[in-house]
Amino acid sequence: MHQPYYKDDLTNSFLLPWVRLRCAKDYYKMPAILDDYPSIKQTFNLVPALVAQVQDYVDGDFQDVYLDLARRPVSALTPDERAFIARWMTESSQIRRVRQYPRYVELVRKREQAWSRGAAAGMATLFSDAELRDLLVWFNLSWIGPEAMERDPQIAELVRKGRDFSDADTEPVVRVQLELLRKVLPKYRELQERGQAELITSPYYHPILPLLADLGIARVARPDLAMPRRPFKHLDDAAEQLRLGIEEQGSGRPKPPFPTQSCSWPPTSGLTGSSATRESSPAPWRARSPGTAKGRCCRPMRSTRHTASRATAHRSTFSSATAGSRTRLASSTRMCRPTRRRATWSIGSAPSSSGSRTPPPWR
Repeated sequence: MHQPYYKDDLTNSFLLPWVRLRCAKDYYKMPAILDDYPSIKQTFNLVPALVAQVQDYVDGDFQDVYLDLARRPVSALTPDERAFIARWMTESSQIRRVRQYPRYVELVRKREQAWSRGAAAGMATLFSDAELRDLLVWFNLSWIGPEAMERDPQIAELVRKGRDFSDADTEPVVRVQLELLRKVLPKYRELQERGQAELITSPYYHPILPLLADLGIARVARPDLAMPRRPFKHLDDAAEQLRLGIEEQGSGRPKPPFPTQSCSWPPTSGLTGSSATRESSPAPWRARSPGTAKGRCCRPMRSTRHTASRATAHRSTFSSATAGSRTRLASSTRMCRPTRRRATWSIGSAPSSSGSRTPPPWR
């Protein structure tokens, strides 16, 4: 289970909905499918920051921007809120999950056509009340798996109905989402206790540890990469990420062994052998990539137009997504523990008049 940290700790509010939606669609179903295959043993990687967010939802003391909007009567929405829903609660019509529901894909294509004509400023009036209500239901309903749809009569009826929903139709959808979310951590714990699954963890926010230790190593792969003038070397932050990941084992949640290493590098290879991590971890093993151990990660990337275009697209998408949410992500910035700061993002400012921003890619 991998997701960034979407929560603004100052307001105790989730700025993006992907933890809740992924739990409803995938994160319970993944371990639950093993119930039908008792002879199969599986290893799962659980990122500590994601586990903490799931637990926050379970505890119930939270706000969720997308969920709060979905529960509001459509007639009470402000123009800014209507524009936000039209822009950010419509996904791509190319997603199969969207295409399999005719009403949802109809509404998504209406937004896509309006956006392609440069009608970003008209998002607030793009949908009628009935269309907006259907959109709010389908944005959430489409994230419930077909097996859960079949088991719940209310959800099955909403799928059969397909359109012309009422404001109250959102509630059974939210109910099922949260029911599935509450089952996620207990199911992993159940598999662990009966010996069918081994749970491995990661540094707390799932960062790229070598970049935290020394950002300059990026030039091993890209010698021409532009770098900040001020050196970025925070080995202490990398060690803290490991410590926090290990500390999660004592939280009463599913207890993973030592953090995995997605790569091994001289600046960080000593972290896992430090006295602090050894004393705080009862884990019998840790993992790393065999390819990395052979030094393949040290080979420079081929400078091709295809590689360059992919890197440029990734940087553009990542920049637009983080600018849109202002949430804290564990990347090549200091992220050992969330700094409490107030998010500057707001509903009215999320859609861009230029139309250049894309929805966050974590889905």
